[in-house]
Amino acid sequence: MANKVNSKVKLHVKKGDTVKVLAGDDKGKSGKVLRVLPSTNRAVVEGLNLVTKHYKPSAQNTTGRIEKIEAPIHLSHTLIGGFAGAFVAAFGWEAVRGGVVGATAIFIVVAPVTGMIMAYLISIWFLNSFRKGPWMKLVSLAIIAGTCWLVWGALEFKKDFNGGASYTFVFEEKVDKEKLKSALKITDEVSLKEYAPVIKAGKDSTGAEDKTGTIYVVRTDFMKKVDETSVNPEVTATLEKKIKKKIETGFVIADAHKIMASADEKERFDTSNLKADFETYWLKVFFHGSNFKWILLGFIVVVMGVFTLFLSSLNNSRANHWFKRLQLFSSAAFSVGHGGNDAQKVMGIITIALIANGNISTMKEMPNWVPLACYAAIAVGTMSGGWKIVKTMGNKITKVTPFEGVAAETAGAITLFFTEGMKFPWKLGGEVIKGIPVHTEHQPVDNKRTDHTTQVLHSCLLQCNLPNLK
Repeated sequence: MANKVNSKVKLHVKKGDTVKVLAGDDKGKSGKVLRVLPSTNRAVVEGLNLVTKHYKPSAQNTTGRIEKIEAPIHLSHTLIGGFAGAFVAAFGWEAVRGGVVGATAIFIVVAPVTGMIMAYLISIWFLNSFRKGPWMKLVSLAIIAGTCWLVWGALEFKKDFNGGASYTFVFEEKVDKEKLKSALKITDEVSLKEYAPVIKAGKDSTGAEDKTGTIYVVRTDFMKKVDETSVNPEVTATLEKKIKKKIETGFVIADAHKIMASADEKERFDTSNLKADFETYWLKVFFHGSNFKWILLGFIVVVMGVFTLFLSSLNNSRANHWFKRLQLFSSAAFSVGHGGNDAQKVMGIITIALIANGNISTMKEMPNWVPLACYAAIAVGTMSGGWKIVKTMGNKITKVTPFEGVAAETAGAITLFFTEGMKFPWKLGGEVIKGIPVHTEHQPVDNKRTDHTTQVLHSCLLQCNLPNLK
């Protein structure tokens, strides 16, 4: 007698899931799974695939009845996949930013290759810096100067409205400030640059700050021209059109004038774009989120550049000694890049949970304990388990010399900070660079080390995150 095989099919849907129907009469509709039927690979979804069922008269119901009930749907017609699946089920594929997802997918392939090339170039830079003569010192000075110039150009400073316009709007009813700010955001159709206005409460007839929420002063740098003295009527028409479209109350423009270079500093400049809680202006600039990443990136390159200026005066023993010390800096920079990425993702999840629970209303109200707790958890985890990573990367995958470690970790740190500055939520490039350092001498292939490398790469791929949903 043949043995009976009892095979269980693992289903991608379970009771309570929200699914979207991909085919049939209910295509495009979503619903909650009420019951799963593994034997037929089907599920009953609330309110979908309704059929008419006739009930004959019985002792309890002498007249009989007709009801609409949910019939099972084949699971091949449903879509679900964690947060992403629930999102698509609720809002549809059109809510996914296809361009951003595609760009990120391409970058996933490009980043590791770019990082490894960068590690190779850094190692060549270091090796040639051992040469006597002025040429490599000039190259290092040029790299330092170029880095400082590029970082300075990438920094955000206080917004200058010279050449822009100022409007005073008086509304018939109270208008929420944030709603007005959102309504007056303008995107240039050619450059796709977004111009966010700066809005503050205006003054009433007594000269005091308006408390009724009906008078606002709006400054915008959209289509600003420093050589004009009158307000551009096209800008005025654009603002009026946006208000009429988004704000459901009447309004008048009480004042409109050009902001000139001679204007009061409080009117011409604004620091609200710098998201740092410091009174001193330069501290605001330094600790502004995007600025701080570029500054760290520049600092890493400058430190390496200064170090290469002295390499030609060191013998092999002293150079190895200094590379060991420099590896502390490069590994710390690399860890900050990784830890910052991981902590920020958890910060976002916790903040969204606080918003959902009603503790806060916007991301801007994130409590201070959230970033402190996240960064502290990352730091404690690194301190407690970091030595295992060092052992895996430094021994089981390959023997890493201080020279190779500095080159690979510096390349990884630069890749991480650069991608963060460019708003790419990805860190695989740094992982691959860390796992496959640059070699300056022949090392035989070891199957065990190859296996460990494969495991590291698999773990990296499992960390893929594409948070590009609207």
